[in-house]
Amino acid sequence: MSDKSNIDSPTIQGRLNAIADAWTASNELPADTTWNDITDQSIALYKQLEDYIQAVETDTPFSRAEAEMWALRRTVDEQSTFLAYEAIELLLVSEDTPFTALAQAIDEITTSTVEEYAADVTAAVERAQDLAVAVEAPQNVRPASPAIAVLDRDTKRRLQDTATPDEESLDDVVSRLLREAETDLSLGEFCEQYLDERGREDVNQLAVQETTLEGGHLSMTVHGSRSQDVPNVVTETDTITIAGRRFDFHLVEDPYGPHNFERIPIYGWMDTDKEDVTLDEGVAAVRERVQELLTRDGAPTPGSTRPDSSLSQ
Repeated sequence: MSDKSNIDSPTIQGRLNAIADAWTASNELPADTTWNDITDQSIALYKQLEDYIQAVETDTPFSRAEAEMWALRRTVDEQSTFLAYEAIELLLVSEDTPFTALAQAIDEITTSTVEEYAADVTAAVERAQDLAVAVEAPQNVRPASPAIAVLDRDTKRRLQDTATPDEESLDDVVSRLLREAETDLSLGEFCEQYLDERGREDVNQLAVQETTLEGGHLSMTVHGSRSQDVPNVVTETDTITIAGRRFDFHLVEDPYGPHNFERIPIYGWMDTDKEDVTLDEGVAAVRERVQELLTRDGAPTPGSTRPDSSLSQ
């Protein structure tokens, strides 16, 4: 079972998101941050992404600017933190930004124009995926894409023998077998067990990163006192169900915080002017957000389908 928790200092993405949050609210950098600091963070991030950007530019029809946007929005750090649109805007308006192609490609750099450019890049990828056709690889050839699995004859036969009457393909069989092996909890059940094991008095905030709800991966952040012991519920749970949708998940314990930037608080601190969120309130807010995404035209479909949708949380 994969490790879903780490206990690290804030990453570049996390720091840039926090700085951008303050910068967007006041139109000024935090008192302890200068534009030279932003440039240093930008260069450090660019060095992390440079090889990937070059590969995307070389191996796809993307321009350099499109490759830079794709890398900025689609790569996450070890804490599963996405770089927010506001943080990308902050990088691009910096005078010495290393992401020069992207900065030049956007006429007037604002959060809205950054988001629009990112949406255009994503749409181009989706159009390409619609045209992709999966073919069976020849014998003794290892497929380049992990989305294509080549099964030997005996494995295919065993899967066919395992099929139920309503399963029409091997994909149906494999999906069912994987589901049967999974340990799944509703969001409320998972959080309740986590808080019981971790200790409610040691958790200042438990929150969901809102942008991850638009995909199949759920990222949660815990702010509180440091702990080297990962609660059993984290390592023993494979998936979390919200509003009948299945999510893989990752949980990060971060002693720095809390804050609300692109997050939905599930438990604890909400805002300096508001009362703390109860677990029931937080779970309901996340469930409502998933339901909104399910009904909103043009929104990415959150999670994946659960055959048993009786889990409402």
